[in-house]
This record gives sequence, C-alpha cells and structure tokens, in this order.
Amino acid sequence: FANAVREQGKQRLAEKTPSNCLRLGFVEKVLPDCKFLHTIRNGMDSVLAMHDFWQNKSQVFQPGKMGERLHEFKLRQAPYYAKEVMRRLMPKRVTGPNLWGPRIPGLEKMRREMDTLEICCLQWRMCVELACQHGRSLPSDRYMEYKIEQMTPDLYDSILSFCELDDCAQMRQYFLGHYKPDKPGARSREADPADLERIRRWIEPTLQWLGYA
Repeated sequence: FANAVREQGKQRLAEKTPSNCLRLGFVEKVLPDCKFLHTIRNGMDSVLAMHDFWQNKSQVFQPGKMGERLHEFKLRQAPYYAKEVMRRLMPKRVTGPNLWGPRIPGLEKMRREMDTLEICCLQWRMCVELACQHGRSLPSDRYMEYKIEQMTPDLYDSILSFCELDDCAQMRQYFLGHYKPDKPGARSREADPADLERIRRWIEPTLQWLGYA
C-alpha cells in the first residue's frame, strides 16, 4: 500500500473492501495511522442490492475476475482457488448458490440451510454493527460514519477534511455529476412488498439502532 501511494505521488490510499467491516481491529494493527470512513446505507436498499448480486453475479463464472485473482495469486493459495473454481463450474443444484460478499461466521452452513435473502440480511447486520461498535471506540479523528442518504456537498467537504485531503476540481466535478438526492430508496420503492416485509423482520433492530426506523 505504501509503495502504491508513493508511486502515484498521492497522500492517501483508499481501500474499500466491504469485508474489512468484520476486522477493523486487524486493519488498525496493520495500518496504525489509518482512518476509517464508514458509509452506511439503509439496510432495506442494501440487502436488496446484495441479494441481486447473490442471484445474478455470484452464479456466473467470470473469466475477467479470475484474471485479476491470478495476477495476485500466491502458491499457498492454490488449494483455495482450485476449490472455488470447481465449485463455480459444478451445477448449482449440487453446490447451492456460490458464496458472495463478506464471509460472516457460519456462512457456508447458511448457504445450505437458508434463503439467500435471509443471508444478506445477516451479512448487512453483522458488518454494520461490528464496524460501528469498533469504530465508535476510536478517537473522532480516526473514525467517521455517515448515512449515504444524508450525502450533500457540505458532507462531501467534511469527508475531505476528515481524510486530510485537499479539494480537487476533478473529484468535485465527479461528485456533483453523480450526486442525486432522490436516488437512495429506489430499490425499496420497486421491490416486492413481501420481500420488504421479510427483510424488515430480520434487520428491524439494527435499523432502529441506526435511526432508520
């Protein structure tokens, strides 16, 4: 990471792997001067988006993605990759849906015994709750959280300040070009009411804890 920052002549590297929500303590020990920027999305929309990936993206063998992984490949990882490739090539009636997203504890068993929509609910809850619990124990200059539904140009400025980054005309133009105040909630508005009710039953306590419900 340090080499990547130096080679680009930049100030910071942004690493946005969602699974890091499950291991903030580990990341903090590896990168003791890092800052955590926690973007929270309404669980109703987030679970629906995750479910779409489980249903449509995780079931497809993607050569492009495999190319990326092979570029990062280490010999000690060979058994894992061989198992994953075989699983993706086998009929889904034999293997069940491919794993996707943060590997919360018990995910393998959940895949065999639970509906994917319910799994997505648990993924969202665990990731958000663990990130909040650990992050809120850190000093305010190390951890910042915000709800994507509350994003505004002023909040954008606050994020830059928190990250100790100078404003950049190209970044601001990109942000303003993609900033759509009415976009959050679009998935929920188009979803099956029965699915929304199922999701709410699983994540209601966390929604309330975060101030969404």
